Amino acid sequence: MAGHRNVSTPPASAHGERPCRLCGAALSPLERVRGDTCGRLPCRQQIDRQRAMQARDAELARRRASAAQRWRDSSLTSAPVVWIVQHQASLVPVPRALRQAHQTHLEGLAAVLASDPDSGALEPTPSPADDSALAGPLCTFCAGRCCRWGAGSHAFITARLLRRWLAEHPGSTPAEAAAAYLSRLPRQHVEGSCLHHGRQGCTLPREMRSEVCNRYTCEGLRDLQDHDSAGRSQRLLAAMDQTHALGDMAWLSPEGFRRVPRLPRRRRA
Repeated sequence: MAGHRNVSTPPASAHGERPCRLCGAALSPLERVRGDTCGRLPCRQQIDRQRAMQARDAELARRRASAAQRWRDSSLTSAPVVWIVQHQASLVPVPRALRQAHQTHLEGLAAVLASDPDSGALEPTPSPADDSALAGPLCTFCAGRCCRWGAGSHAFITARLLRRWLAEHPGSTPAEAAAAYLSRLPRQHVEGSCLHHGRQGCTLPREMRSEVCNRYTCEGLRDLQDHDSAGRSQRLLAAMDQTHALGDMAWLSPEGFRRVPRLPRRRRA
């Protein structure tokens, strides 16, 4: 139409309306009464996460203060926190079928080496362990969540790894290399995890583990390394995150770890 001007719709603020603080959409009159966020699903989910995180952090502060008072150690209240993922570590007997499958896997590797001793590259010499004084206590407290990756890969044991064992044991046969690994299977392992994940951790000494196992660092260990580089790793709190809820906690020191007690549930008024 002649003389018609195309005027775009002004933003919500131009009408005096408040936008949602999360997505910027205009709030309905009812939403403005209720708060400063809209009722869209993504915004509701973000609000739920924020509330859960606030509750988790408040519980963390309470447990810090309680342990500091109980153990008479004020450094607990301000120590850095390393977060790791909560997981269950229940010991069960190693199933016979899985033990047999592992034996078949090892014997197959030995047969490959017997037929072609030079097959594949030699597995590298194990890298030095993390030199942080708190790495061991953190992994012990965690109880090896990362070891679950070894459940479907026979602990990442390959012909290359057996070749490395043979190089370190001159005069031994591939069958003896396979038997050496098989003998390290525990009677019980952590359910759903690597067969070599036993009561005290990995049943393989570091020199028998794969390069994957020796070099892998989880997010918690990387955070620990960051604290090392900042010179703040003499003592740390380790806390387990249960999907934005606080799980187990531990006070880490070079000597080991000490579990931070849970607090009694608060009674509702």
